[in-house]
Formats: sequence, structure tokens, C-alpha cells
Amino acid sequence: RWQPAWEEKFADAKISRDEALKCWKDAEAKAAISEELYEKLHGTNRSGVAETLDFSAIVNEKRGQHLPGTREWVFEAVLRWRTDADSAKLFWVVGGGGTGKSVAAAELLARLLDKQNAAAWHFCKHTEPA
Repeated sequence: RWQPAWEEKFADAKISRDEALKCWKDAEAKAAISEELYEKLHGTNRSGVAETLDFSAIVNEKRGQHLPGTREWVFEAVLRWRTDADSAKLFWVVGGGGTGKSVAAAELLARLLDKQNAAAWHFCKHTEPA
């Protein structure tokens, strides 16, 4: 049977359309954090920040798994996307479990934070309910 391209991608990633949309909506909701919350996340006073929004432990763990010089094609693709005014508002990386999405995302996040170019991020875990 014929499937739209996006359905094929979801099938390849072994994730249902509904699960992906739920994760997307969750990411959008968490990406809408206020400037005050951003300051709390990056300031010295983290009191009052919801634990579910603090991904620093995940970022640190995943960055430790990054091998320098690898995944550069991903970082270059994101840079092209960020500098293209006509690009989509969201860069979504889809792939099966264990393919390195979180490791690449953590390294990319660190690079963006070094340049103060990241405001919001979200990690989904396959072990957490959608």
C-alpha cells in the first residue's frame, strides 16, 4: 500500500505518528519557556526550576559519549538550516534507538550554548511514556 513519505520515515524509526506528534507537542510546550525560566536554567539560582525541564545531567552524560570529529555532517546541516531564513522553524532528527541522536544533540547544544545561540531544548527517552 502507498504511504506518504512521512509515514515511511516513522515506520523506519519504529515510532507511530501519534507518538511522534505527542513528543513534538511536548517539545513545543517545553520550548515555550519564559525568559525568567531561561535565566534560572543558566543562572546560579536554579531553585524553582521544574526537574523535568532540567536536562543538564542528560546533556553531560551524552556529551561524554561524543567522539570528537564524528557527526560533523549533522552539525553542518544544522548550521545551514539556522542560517537559511526560508528554512522550517524546527529541525527534527528522527532515527532508531541507539543511532546517536541524543549524543549529537547534546554536542550540538553545547556548541550553541558556547555561542549563546540556544534558548530551549528537549530530550525524549524511549523508556518514558509518550
